[in-house]
Amino acid sequence: MVTLLGPDARWWSNHDPELDGCWTGVSACTFDGLVAGTDGRRFAVLIQVGED
Repeated sequence: MVTLLGPDARWWSNHDPELDGCWTGVSACTFDGLVAGTDGRRFAVLIQVGED
């Protein structure tokens, strides 16, 4: 995905390492992770979920 969108792509995540590694949930699952990126023309969204 990173290669397809190129070096100028913008990326976002629901994980914030600057706030002691906290994250904002995006699903009803116990654990989740979301990464979204765009090069202004194409978009990529990756999500992982897990239950404990």
